[in-house]
Amino acid sequence: MIALDPSEKELSYNHDVDEKIIFAMGIDARAPLDDNSVDIVTSHMVLEHIPNNNYTMREISRILKPGGKFISAFPCKFAIFAVINQMMPNWLARKILFSIHPETKHGSGFKAYYNKTYYPAMQTLLKQYNFTDIMFAFNYDQSKYFSFFLPFGLIALAWDLLMYIFHVKPLCGYLCFSATKK
Repeated sequence: MIALDPSEKELSYNHDVDEKIIFAMGIDARAPLDDNSVDIVTSHMVLEHIPNNNYTMREISRILKPGGKFISAFPCKFAIFAVINQMMPNWLARKILFSIHPETKHGSGFKAYYNKTYYPAMQTLLKQYNFTDIMFAFNYDQSKYFSFFLPFGLIALAWDLLMYIFHVKPLCGYLCFSATKK
């Protein structure tokens, strides 16, 4: 198992892999893996931090073997907390997040772009890069971000409940998908 991350510090926390590679995604950069060489790619709370997910999908499609799986979970661009996060500079968002939820100091607070991190944009992107058997799961629970103040938590909970009842996919809190490369 191989882990790629632009941060040596973040890689140091990952003890469940055989190899760690420092790799910063960029439009012209290629992941240091051969074409059609990987069986499965997973990411958890990563795609929202990438400024150009077209590039990400191109690279994942390139390195995956035919029949390989891509599984990812990430916050939706239109979740209440994500919309608030997009309206402020990252230094302020970090300050607020860490003061409200100090337990998140490790592994949180990175700049988020939310590029195409909503349904149906992600579905379109996956199809564009030759993924099939695309299955999405929608999570409508984002109230934990607002648990520090009961009225905010209740408003977020009511919002999540309405979005869940009416199954408003683009306004879910989090998305998870699995997809297979053709």
